[in-house]
Amino acid sequence: MDPNATAPYTPGEVKKMVSSHRAAIIAIKWIPNKYEVEKRGLHHTVPNKTPGEYYQFVSLGEDGQILIWDLRFPPEKEVGQGEYIWKAMFGVQAFKPEGPIGGAGFVFTRHPEIPEMLCASDDGDVYTFDWTQRATEDTPKIEFVTKIWNAERSYRPIVGIELSPFFDDIILSFHDYYFCLWRMDTDVPIFYSPILEHASISCGCFSPVRPGVIFVGRTDGHLDIWDLTDQSHTYIMHHFVISAGIASMKFQANSHLLNIGDNEGALRVYSLPQNLTKKVGDEEASMRFFFDREVRRVDYFRNRFEIRKDDASKKREERDDDEDEKKDDQKNDEIEFAKLEEAY
Repeated sequence: MDPNATAPYTPGEVKKMVSSHRAAIIAIKWIPNKYEVEKRGLHHTVPNKTPGEYYQFVSLGEDGQILIWDLRFPPEKEVGQGEYIWKAMFGVQAFKPEGPIGGAGFVFTRHPEIPEMLCASDDGDVYTFDWTQRATEDTPKIEFVTKIWNAERSYRPIVGIELSPFFDDIILSFHDYYFCLWRMDTDVPIFYSPILEHASISCGCFSPVRPGVIFVGRTDGHLDIWDLTDQSHTYIMHHFVISAGIASMKFQANSHLLNIGDNEGALRVYSLPQNLTKKVGDEEASMRFFFDREVRRVDYFRNRFEIRKDDASKKREERDDDEDEKKDDQKNDEIEFAKLEEAY
C-alpha cells in the first residue's frame, strides 16, 4: 500500500464492523491508481487521477474469495455507537476444475488495460485472476481464473509471490523449502533454487534496484541473498539476523533500505552495501538472456522427455510383438506335436 494514500475518513470513522470474508484475510492491496472499478466488476481508466489518491482496494481470503472495497461507499447500517456494517462493492470466488481455490497471496500485474491479479493458492498453484471476465454465447460460464500453473502443486500454501519490478512477465514464488522463477508464456518454472536444509522459507522479495538479486528470509533467522548475475547454484551471502526467525521483509520504495520483521515483534532496518544496490553493467539485458536461456533449457528437456517417452513406447510395443510371435510359434509347435502323436 502507498504510505501517502488518503481516504475521506477520520481515524474515528474507520472503526467499522466489516461484513467481509468467511475465512481469514490473507492479503490486502490498493487497486492501481489508474483504475476505477464500478459495481459488478466493470472498470475504466482514470488518466488524470491525483498521484497517491487511493479509494479502492482488494482483499483475498484464505478460502479464495476476492472482494473489492471502496472507501467512498457509505456504511449501510449502524449497529452501535460508532460501529457500522460495511459491505464490499463486488465479490468473486476463485475456482479451478477440481473446485474452489484457496488463497495464499496476490500481486497486481502491470497489464496496460486490465487490473489483472496474479495469485498464489493454498496448495501450491499460481494463477491469474481477471474479475472483468463476462459470459458470452460461446462461454456462458464465466471463468475468472484465466490461467493456472500447477506444476508445483504440493498441497501446501505458497509462502509468497512477487512480480519482477524490471520484467512484466517474470514471477517469483516462494515455497516451504525452495523458490521458483516463472515466465508468463511457460507452463513450468524456468528456474528452481536448491532445496533448503535445516530451516524453511518464511518470506522473500526481489531487489527493487537490481534485476538479478533475490532476498530470502528463513525460519532460522538467516537472510539468504542470491545474485543470479554472479551464480545460480547457491546464494552469494548468508547473513544471520535473529535467532527468533524472520517473519517478513519489505524494501522502502526504490531504495537500499530493507525492513525486516522477526517473530518476536522487533523491526530492523538494513542499509545494503553498494554491491547489492549498484547494477552490474547492463543487468537487465543479462537477466533477459538468463531467462531466455532457461526457457530454452526447459523446452529442450521437455522435448527430450517426449522423445524418450516415444522411444520407450516403441520398444514396449516391439517387445510385446516379439512375445506374441513367441506365443504363436509355441502354439504352432504344440499343434504339430499333437498331429505327430495322433499319427503315431
